[in-house]
Amino acid sequence: MLPIASSPQAANTHPTPVSWMRRWWLLVGMSTFALIVVGAGLLINAYRQPIPAQLRHGLNFPLYYPTGLPTGYAVDSTSFRRQDNVIIFAIKTPRSGTIAVSEAHLPIDLDLSVHQNPSGIKLPDEKNFTTSIGQAQMSLWGDKMVSSLVTQETWIILNVTGVSPRDAEAVTSSFRPL
Repeated sequence: MLPIASSPQAANTHPTPVSWMRRWWLLVGMSTFALIVVGAGLLINAYRQPIPAQLRHGLNFPLYYPTGLPTGYAVDSTSFRRQDNVIIFAIKTPRSGTIAVSEAHLPIDLDLSVHQNPSGIKLPDEKNFTTSIGQAQMSLWGDKMVSSLVTQETWIILNVTGVSPRDAEAVTSSFRPL
């Protein structure tokens, strides 16, 4: 076997101190840039709440917002308003309809944790179901089909008149804490 000739450059495979410094500063620069981008994104998201800050200010109950609405449904971002301590907004439906939504502090002297008809009679239009944030019930309130969702401190009421029962339940179940 013949000996392999080596050159002085081939024998020295370790990077020079200058190339290590360049790599180090490149890594530090890229890491700093990534942290700035992630931090800015988190900061912007923290201030970009779907319910305007001036409406949320001073409320003593948690607010909820629908996420993952059924296809064709969307929150009307121009509809938010506050009447006393109640937040009111609208969800647009696929057929140009509107679901009116109100969120209020659960009245202290009113126990709605169990949605039962006080008479004990099961109404033919009544449907009780559980969501990830609390118990819900759909039923007629007068001539309006209403979905009522109760959490620990918040009462969410949706006027779902004209919406299919399946979509009404999906919209009601889409609410998540802000």
